Order: sequence, then structure tokens, then C-alpha cells
Amino acid sequence: VAEFLGTGALTLLILSIKYTSLGVGFFVAAIAGIAVATLSLAVAGVSGGYFNPALTLAMWTARKIDTVKGVLYIAVQLLAGFAAFHLFTYLINNDLSSVSNDSHFTWRIMTAEAVATGVFAFAWASSAYKRLNVPVSATLAGLAYMVAIVIASAPGISAQGGLYTGFASPAVALGAKSW
Repeated sequence: VAEFLGTGALTLLILSIKYTSLGVGFFVAAIAGIAVATLSLAVAGVSGGYFNPALTLAMWTARKIDTVKGVLYIAVQLLAGFAAFHLFTYLINNDLSSVSNDSHFTWRIMTAEAVATGVFAFAWASSAYKRLNVPVSATLAGLAYMVAIVIASAPGISAQGGLYTGFASPAVALGAKSW
């Protein structure tokens, strides 16, 4: 439940800022970083506060969570991204088909997303390795996710005039119809 609510809230917040006049990469990154820090602080003791299938997979490969929990978390995170998209489109009374421009695949975007997710996972692993307390760990996760989204948004600067926003999370990308 904590992973579903956290991933859903993160996706909903990112969609809410992305589709406003402030929807440039930096502002999306700022709200995402604040959201990850706040949500991680709220539920870290319950589920770990991963909110990202890539991070859950990393924690599984590091044997920090067992297989059943890892698969369940990934499924719930993806479901939360999907549910957040539908809640957002219901709330704004728009299917987003006219404003979504992230539907095509390029290797530059894939590379930026992979590097960004790696940066985020590296910061998270550093926090886990050093056994930082929850407030410090949540703050580091929020800042790292902010940096990751700025990195993931880099292809948009040259390719689409800054309109592409990276997510560094498969669940959020699913929720933003940018899978």
C-alpha cells in the first residue's frame, strides 16, 4: 500500500507540474525531488520508500529485499503509475492525447534515462551502505532524484526545444504515457 500510494502520489505530482506553464525539466525535477524526499520520509519505515521499479530491481539484486516482495513492489509501482495517469486525466477532464509529445523512441532518450536512473540508484545505494538515518536518507533520495530528472531531460534541450521531460522511473514514465 505504501509503495502504491507513494508511486501514485509522485506520478500525480509530476503530471500536475509537467502539464502546466511551469512544465520545464527543472521545475518537474524540483517537485519530484521534494516529493521523493517527503514521501520517503513518510513511508521509509514501512516499505523502504522505493517508488521506482528500477530501484526496486537494484535493491533485489543487492539482496536487500526478497524475490516475492521485489516482484510485488514492481507490479504495484507500475499499477500506481497507470492509476495516477487515469486519475490525472479524470481530474483535468482531458485525455492528454493532444499534449503528449513523448511517444517516440530514441536511443539518446534511452541513454539519458539509463544514466539518470544510475545516478539516482548510486545515491540510494550510498545512503543504504552508509546506513544514514531516515531524514538524511530521504533528503539525499530527493536531491538525487531531482538531479536524475535534470539529467534525463537533457535530450529535450536540443531535440525538442526543452519540451521532453525525463522521469528516471519506469512507473512514472508509464503514468506519463512516455513508456
